[in-house]
Amino acid sequence: MTTALRPWTPDPSLVREVEARFEGAIASYRANPHLISEHANHEESIRVGGYANRTLLELVQNAADAMSGTGGGAGDHAGRVEIVLDMDCRTLYCANAGRSFSSSGITAITHAHLSGKRGDEIGRFGLGFKSVLAVSDAPQVFSRSVSFEFNSSAAQAAVAGVTEAAKRRPILRTPTVTDPYSAFSEDPILEDLSRWAATIVRLPDASNLERLREEIRNFHSEFLLFVGDVRHVELRVLGAEPFRTSHSSRDLGDGVFRIEGPDGGGDEWIVADRMHEPSVRARQLVGEAVSRSEVKVTVAVPRRQARQRVGRFWSYFPLQDRTSASALFNAPWSVNDDRTTLLENDYNREILTTVAGMFVDLLPRLTVPEDPAAHLDYMPARGRELLSFGDRVLCAHVPVGAGHQELVPDATGTLRSASLLRPLDFAFEIDAGIHEAWAISPNTEPDVPHWSCYSSRQRFLRLRQLFAASVSGERFEDDDRSMKRALDTVAKRGLLSWLREWAEGDDDVSAANAFRFVVGNRRLPDVDLDQAKVVPTSSGMRTMADHRIVFLHQEEGVEIESAIFVRPGFLGQPEIETKLRAVGFRDLDPQAILNARLARLSAGSSDDQYTKLWDAVLGVPVREALSILVRYPGTVKVPTLDGGWAWPGDVFDLDEPLGADYASRSLDRRRCLPEVARGLGVVHKPVRDYALESEPFLDEYRDWVVSALDEDRASPGTAERLEFFPGRGAGPVSALFILKEVGASDQIRERWTVELLGFEGAEWSCEDLDTGRTHPVRSPVQWAVERAGLVRSNRGFRAPTEVVAPSLVKYEKLLPLFTGPRAIVDALHLPDELDSVPAPVLRTALEAELFPSNIDDSVLVEFVTAACRIAYPGAQPPSIPAKVGRAIESRSPGAVYVATTDEQDKFLAARQRPYLRTTEARAVELVNFVGCRRFEDSFAFSMVLDGVQESERVLDVFTGLRSTHVADRLTNATIAMALQVVKRVTTEDGLEDQSLPYHLDGLNLVVQDAADERRQLRIVNEAFDLRLTAADLDTVRKAGVDRRLEELRLEASAAATDEDRLEVYFGPDDLREALPRGLWQALVAQDLVDDRTSVAKLFRTVYGTDSIKLLADRFRQEGFSDVPVEWAGGPATVSWLRKMGFGAEYAGRRSERQDNEFVVPGAVRLNPLHKFQVKISRQLQDVLTLREANGRHLKAMVKLPTGAGKTRVAAETVLRLFMDGRLLGPVLWIAQSVELCEQAVQTWSTVWRGLGDERPLTVGRLWERNTVHQPDTEFSVIVATDAKLDAVLESPEYEWLGQASAVIVDEGHRAGGSERYTRIFTWLGVAGRGWERPLVGLSATPFKGTSEQATSALASRFGMRMIEAFDGDAYAQLAELGVLARVQHQVLPGIDVELRDEEIEEATRQRRLSQSVLDRIGRDQARMSILVDHIMDQDPDWPVLVFTPSVLSAQVLAATLRYRGRESAAVSGQTGRQERRDIIAGFQKGSIRVLANCDLLIQGFDAPGVRALYIARPTFSPSAYIQMAGRGLRGPANGGKPECLIVDMADDFGDVTDLLGYREYEDLWQEQRA
Repeated sequence: MTTALRPWTPDPSLVREVEARFEGAIASYRANPHLISEHANHEESIRVGGYANRTLLELVQNAADAMSGTGGGAGDHAGRVEIVLDMDCRTLYCANAGRSFSSSGITAITHAHLSGKRGDEIGRFGLGFKSVLAVSDAPQVFSRSVSFEFNSSAAQAAVAGVTEAAKRRPILRTPTVTDPYSAFSEDPILEDLSRWAATIVRLPDASNLERLREEIRNFHSEFLLFVGDVRHVELRVLGAEPFRTSHSSRDLGDGVFRIEGPDGGGDEWIVADRMHEPSVRARQLVGEAVSRSEVKVTVAVPRRQARQRVGRFWSYFPLQDRTSASALFNAPWSVNDDRTTLLENDYNREILTTVAGMFVDLLPRLTVPEDPAAHLDYMPARGRELLSFGDRVLCAHVPVGAGHQELVPDATGTLRSASLLRPLDFAFEIDAGIHEAWAISPNTEPDVPHWSCYSSRQRFLRLRQLFAASVSGERFEDDDRSMKRALDTVAKRGLLSWLREWAEGDDDVSAANAFRFVVGNRRLPDVDLDQAKVVPTSSGMRTMADHRIVFLHQEEGVEIESAIFVRPGFLGQPEIETKLRAVGFRDLDPQAILNARLARLSAGSSDDQYTKLWDAVLGVPVREALSILVRYPGTVKVPTLDGGWAWPGDVFDLDEPLGADYASRSLDRRRCLPEVARGLGVVHKPVRDYALESEPFLDEYRDWVVSALDEDRASPGTAERLEFFPGRGAGPVSALFILKEVGASDQIRERWTVELLGFEGAEWSCEDLDTGRTHPVRSPVQWAVERAGLVRSNRGFRAPTEVVAPSLVKYEKLLPLFTGPRAIVDALHLPDELDSVPAPVLRTALEAELFPSNIDDSVLVEFVTAACRIAYPGAQPPSIPAKVGRAIESRSPGAVYVATTDEQDKFLAARQRPYLRTTEARAVELVNFVGCRRFEDSFAFSMVLDGVQESERVLDVFTGLRSTHVADRLTNATIAMALQVVKRVTTEDGLEDQSLPYHLDGLNLVVQDAADERRQLRIVNEAFDLRLTAADLDTVRKAGVDRRLEELRLEASAAATDEDRLEVYFGPDDLREALPRGLWQALVAQDLVDDRTSVAKLFRTVYGTDSIKLLADRFRQEGFSDVPVEWAGGPATVSWLRKMGFGAEYAGRRSERQDNEFVVPGAVRLNPLHKFQVKISRQLQDVLTLREANGRHLKAMVKLPTGAGKTRVAAETVLRLFMDGRLLGPVLWIAQSVELCEQAVQTWSTVWRGLGDERPLTVGRLWERNTVHQPDTEFSVIVATDAKLDAVLESPEYEWLGQASAVIVDEGHRAGGSERYTRIFTWLGVAGRGWERPLVGLSATPFKGTSEQATSALASRFGMRMIEAFDGDAYAQLAELGVLARVQHQVLPGIDVELRDEEIEEATRQRRLSQSVLDRIGRDQARMSILVDHIMDQDPDWPVLVFTPSVLSAQVLAATLRYRGRESAAVSGQTGRQERRDIIAGFQKGSIRVLANCDLLIQGFDAPGVRALYIARPTFSPSAYIQMAGRGLRGPANGGKPECLIVDMADDFGDVTDLLGYREYEDLWQEQRA
């Protein structure tokens, strides 16, 4: 139903009331003029006091009071309050749908402390309304009953008419009636609010707008919990950054309210109200301004405790006081003057006692089935420090009030009184999971607190408070002795009884959990958990201390009287057996079990009995097990791999498997303890005493003996019955056959062979029992070793019959030598002479495929002749070893030559012919008996010497030899050079020529002409067999070199010019090679040089005084060892140059070191800033000094074209802020290069001196190796490279710099996507969301190519704020002002550049050319010629700056221009720091007219006099182009030239040509010319 609203027609009685208040105030002022100042001062105290920052809250509270008792008002807008802040019109509105103004309201609003508040009202236009004075000095009230305003012109005139002496006049004492309809017609916002509101407060000409905006944004929606008649609050901000939000309250019934935001989301609260009656004494304490006979108090608790972990006190607005109780406590508290904190008095204590009880009553409503103890999280609890006075009172009262309530959930989750439960002793804090396991156990009772009461320490402490309070009415704190005494009287479970209750019963899981707890918490203080009965056994519950008498498993079939065993079900729980063993429990004594098993064995024992026996053995130490088992000889069998059992002596346990055929005799190690089995006799290694009858291969041995005896007998006959003596010996020898049969490793077979032979002792014999005769026989060991043994040799493992004794070591590279013990040699009777080696062994050696390459010639020949004689008597072998080059290979004897001289040896080796080197005597034997060939039958030698030069005495060529001990041997020796030194060989196939390095004929040495000096000296040493060491040869050569170098020095010193001196030391080819690559070709293409040109002169022209430094390495290569390393003008360098014939100008200059930091004194004249610079400076001052409403510093990017004075503006702005005391140092200035930094240093210095302040300024240079300390002056600027900052930002020595008062980044566009700047800005607290200090960027091009994403990232770096002085074309406007030079633009023809697909994509997407493309462009000679010719056409006095595509092209251009007479130089990143400074200084002074550079002077380079600028480096980036162009744009107003020639080159890049950067500026240059 819609209710009609009362019209805005004023009530005549209320109009008269307003007029009466006005007249009464003026009358009182006339009667007592001092009241004017008194009232005005009172209002001023309110304006600047506690109410000053709460205008919005006070207006909303007054609106709430207007609705109190009305159900929120009438009509569709019942319960509505709306706040509107119009930023553009600077006006604040507060409208409500409550009661219209009454007479009492007028009285209250025009006086202080006279509002007639009811108990459930907040303010009723009392003192709080006067907070509007902090916003407006002309507040207006529009109500449907009456409308009036304050500080009208009539009011001002009336008060002024009383007295003019008052410095300040009151405002809210003199209301005047106003016409609402007239106001509505002029104010659409007011008119819109009037359609539904009953009362509207309008505050025109409002101040503190940003604070009001923040109050609107941060409005606390919880306010609606305490004003039931206010159902909806809407807040709006109008203007440039509009904002709108709303807060609504929905009554869900039963005291539950939902507070919702504009999106419908919100939180539910449980709210309780009560009327509290303060005592008379309490009311007297606070006075009439606060006191009421009864007041409304409210407690609001969130249904989700996480929403309000820390509670708060409210007085219809949030106070600063907090509480550990998770709730909001609202009441008309007695607060301090700032209305922020509860006063500590009885009035507040009484209210706190009331709300404590209300809070306790709400706690049961906070439990939920899934968390019965949730309400414990809401209860207050003292921390290390109390949160407030109110928190202290609540912490004392709430536990006492809750102690006797049913607030503790039992194990089933039912809330019970604490007195009815028996908790675990509170001395022990046990994890909630343990309590849960205890509670769900079928062994335990439910009369304990629910396990969730222990889910956090906070809950545990509050639970403890409840139990203490249940037995005592005292108020105490957590660590009070009174609490401890109270807890001592609480009925509880001791830890040991609690554990026994858990473990005792039929549930093995519970017992296991209890035991796990005990094991994991044995170090708990004040209790001995070893006494906890948590181990169920066959004899009841036992403790861990019983581990010596309680056993784990009861062995099947083994009965031990009085033994106690752990209950099997308990033992079977996960990890229990492991934990029992860890604390000392063990199985029944293993020795007892083993003896019991042995006692039950018999001859007919089953496999199962043997299995259990060996299982028992596993539990007994090896030594003890053996001592027990040997007492039962003939009883114990061992397991075999076929699954059966066998006597130990019949079983093998070797290191390798024996295969299925021997499974019945192989030990099954998995079913026994191998060490014990071996101790019982299982065979695992040879033994000295082994019964022959136990040998598996006994029958084979017997058959061999019988066969041997039959061969020896004169009359054959088979022996039937034999008996062997001694019958026992080393064995078992059968193992050798078994190991061979199963393919065992050579190592194990060799070990068995050697050990069996080592045990060999007595001689063996056998008796033929039928004849009674005894015969000596080979022992079983010798028989087995010969057939299946294996020994180690230098050729690997071999059968004993295939090796020879070590004494034949002479032939170790040809025969297999035994490498074992000497005793084995004797036992095997190995051959120890070559003639006794078996023929098969020799044949194998002769016919081998591979031979070592380092066999001595005499040994090889001796072996071949002897082996052939023994192995092939009367015949020739199929192959023999022969030398082939450096190797020894197998060859047919008929293909092997016999060499008897060194010359023959070398020839055959060089030709890869097989041969043997020997003496003449041996040669006959090799030819006649082995079948080799004579050398002379196939070859003949002669020497051929062509182009032999005149010979010289060796001592004259190598003068250093004269001082050596071999000088006498060389007195008549000569040396001559020849074009060819050839040895000619006549062969069966014709002639062969072999080139030789030299030929010695007596004392005459001929050396091939290709040998250099070092090689010639080595040949002399070799040919004459001088045997000089390498060190001797170096000494000889150096003596000769020193002589030659001294002759060069003398010749150079006598030369007329430096060019002549260079030609003395170096040839033209050497000098041409040292020129910049491509320069000579470029000059040839321009017809500037030819073969007649002096390369030395060109070299001097190109490199000037750097010429000798650049040739330093070549001087060293020539042999000059004293060439300087440092070229910095030092005396040593000058001395060396003079010794070489050159002047000191080639010594270089010392680097001029600049101080790390310096103090700038004095003053100079400084030109005033231009108007546009002043505009920039003012905006920059705001960025550096102002803050946002939330306290954050500001960020900004300053955009000024190159040459417009960015550095000057920034420096002067900061320094004037220094002088005005609005900013203190240090200010951090960041740039990307040393040049930019040094330029900034000079600007700061100059500007400071120009400002004329007498105080010092410290400027720090922080780059490269410099260090800067924290300045001790009042003002300081630190200029740093970004690279240096990145290196020191982790250093504690620079923590002070991280706290800089402001940060300025030169060429700020470089910081966009840089990871380095992210690290630096993070350190400075200005990265991303960091706003710890002002951040300013300076750039002519504050954008990143064409990438919107990169540009956005750059803008974000600097707070999305741009400072610029011009709206349109800045360059045109600055040129008009004379700040920038006017541009004369020319375009030269370029070249056609073909781009690959990936290069086109890079140009299109990234607006960038790769360096490889730029290098190709820079190498084009035609392009270079066009550029050179055009520069030469310009006025020779013009300073010209050129940007080239590459470092090489810059060098070539500068050299070409110098050669054509134009003083030029080139700089790049490869140029040394001091040389770069000198060149740039020379250009700025005019001694260098053309300066070519590659990517070095694009930014920060300052040369105001540049008259022509050539951009020969193509770029697709407009920003990079304008950076280069900016080097010549400084106009006359800034010390530059009025006009600058800018020359571009129109290279053709195909489809992407239009992307060239200069195309963006062609129209601009044309407009300037027009």
